[in-house]
Amino acid sequence: IRSIVENVVSEYPKLGLKAAWSPDGAAATATGKGFTGQFRVDASTISVRAELSLIALPFRARVESTLTKKLDEAFPEQV
Repeated sequence: IRSIVENVVSEYPKLGLKAAWSPDGAAATATGKGFTGQFRVDASTISVRAELSLIALPFRARVESTLTKKLDEAFPEQV
């Protein structure tokens, strides 16, 4: 999950995103201009929640697509 958060932060420099990690490293919050993302992982679940301001809402589909792609790449389904 760390690589996903770091990638999102670096991929959108105009948002000025900063990540804050929980002490155990299992959760992070990324905040910036018009965006707050919460990322959490445990033994069986990965959770991502993104909130966009009204100004950032036109980019909702792009944000969802980017996060979904990064999660799929990092955690491919096991067949």
